[in-house]
Amino acid sequence: MSKRPRKKAAVAPVDSRRWYERRPLLFLGAITVAALLPFVGKAFTMDDPLFVRTAQQIVQHPFDPYGFSINWYGRTEPMSGVTQNPPLTSYALAMASAITGWNEIGLHLAFLAFAFAVIAGTWSLARDMTERPFLAAVITLVTPFFLVSATNVMSDVPMLACFVWALALWRRGIDDDRSALLVIAALLAAAAGLFKYFGVSALPLMLVYAIVRKRRIGAWILPLALPLAAFAAYDFATKSMYGRALLTGAAHYATAEKTGSAANLVARSILTLGFAGGGAIAILFFSPLIARRRWWIAIAIVIGAALVVFATGAPATLRIAGSSAQVAHLVIFTAAGLGIVVLAVVDVVRHRSADSIVLFLWIAGTLIFAAYVNWTVNARSLLPLAPAVAILVSRHVVASRKAIAAAVAASAAVALIAAAADAAYANAQRHAATQFAIEYSGENHHIWFEGHWGFQYYMESIGAVPFGFDETLHGKDLLVTPSMNTLLLNDVQRPPHRVINVIRVPSPIPAGTVSNVMKAGFYSDYMGPLPYVFGAPRWRRIRCGDSADNPARDAKRVLHRFPDK
Repeated sequence: MSKRPRKKAAVAPVDSRRWYERRPLLFLGAITVAALLPFVGKAFTMDDPLFVRTAQQIVQHPFDPYGFSINWYGRTEPMSGVTQNPPLTSYALAMASAITGWNEIGLHLAFLAFAFAVIAGTWSLARDMTERPFLAAVITLVTPFFLVSATNVMSDVPMLACFVWALALWRRGIDDDRSALLVIAALLAAAAGLFKYFGVSALPLMLVYAIVRKRRIGAWILPLALPLAAFAAYDFATKSMYGRALLTGAAHYATAEKTGSAANLVARSILTLGFAGGGAIAILFFSPLIARRRWWIAIAIVIGAALVVFATGAPATLRIAGSSAQVAHLVIFTAAGLGIVVLAVVDVVRHRSADSIVLFLWIAGTLIFAAYVNWTVNARSLLPLAPAVAILVSRHVVASRKAIAAAVAASAAVALIAAAADAAYANAQRHAATQFAIEYSGENHHIWFEGHWGFQYYMESIGAVPFGFDETLHGKDLLVTPSMNTLLLNDVQRPPHRVINVIRVPSPIPAGTVSNVMKAGFYSDYMGPLPYVFGAPRWRRIRCGDSADNPARDAKRVLHRFPDK
């Protein structure tokens, strides 16, 4: 009697993906927190106090975010005339403060949500653009642009989070004809513009993608009216409340500080490429994994041109006298910046798709804005490049996992050192204010201080007052002067005084992001033509002086304003 043959058990298909690729968002969230958690105690720095002060105003007067005055440029002025940022970031800080209070750790932890939203949004946008969306998200995380910016509580990262998600959902809504996604994407684009005005640029990218995909205007264009209406309403409301339309006013302000000479345009072009290459340094480490021979020819041309420029005399805004290491930084960063442009062009030529066109316009538009529209070249204006560059790299890389991991690790190392250097600068300001509070509290001194940025926040927290252009020192007055800051008086403008104390704060990080001496100007090229510099930093010196016996000199001379946006 024959036996029935047994049925073979069904074999489940083997998932060849790595474990982190099976739960990508979980892993991306974990590494985002791991990268930023060491910096949650970072002191408020640069423009952070403007957003925090506005948030504190919102807690008291929710519908009047700029209804107070502040001394940020040497004289007390209405906040509506000082700020060049919309209020949504400060509303987010105000909401977070209800849970965390106003301490740095709590607010930085709250802003981790925006950082993760950028990384998750990049992954979502990249899913249909590349076979390596996870890599695109990781590269975004480990760029110096992103990692330094994500350790602050300014508007840049929240804007980028809404910007990337608006593009991701708009793309999906257009491809799948889902009207609900188009509406959500349009609302996110409006939010991006109300976090930071640059977020408005999401709209033309969304429009271009839809036109290229649909080939005609249809009902899909209607949701784009929502952000336009929101921006118009915001301008109308601020005009009614503060006497000036803040969005259009910011557009005028961005161009007010530049000259139009050909030499300046050339210098700004080189500066912008250098900042872009340094901020998105991953392009340098991945170039051997994606570059063809013509790439190396293009990069060699840039390096050769840079050497010729410095041999014959660079424009004043680029000249770095006496430091071959800093010249090397600029040459390498500029070559990497050109690599970004070349890769974007190659992608359009090779693919000729809506995605390629959007990525190219995304990068080109950001570079043009930073170089020729904004008042200064800085890393904050170029931050929106990070996801686009990461997606481009992931579209073209052809290499083993080990080679890719090595390139990611190299970029992460640079980004972490830059973030640590920026944190060291910020923490030095807080440390100095604390030291002055300990040494001079209870001695009936009236303490003034020069400089602004984060230093102002911590000096005001100990009861010190910003020293204006029209002030003088009397009796037991003390004047505190940081060595690296903005709007520092010169010897003629500063009243006569004698130095009674100097606090030197050593930096443990062999790099700098804010240093005139090192030519590092992450937040403005006025500080230097490099976003960050590796090397031994100078001590952060904070000097305290009291009044001299002779009469005060005239301190009413108007300084050149160095706005901090």
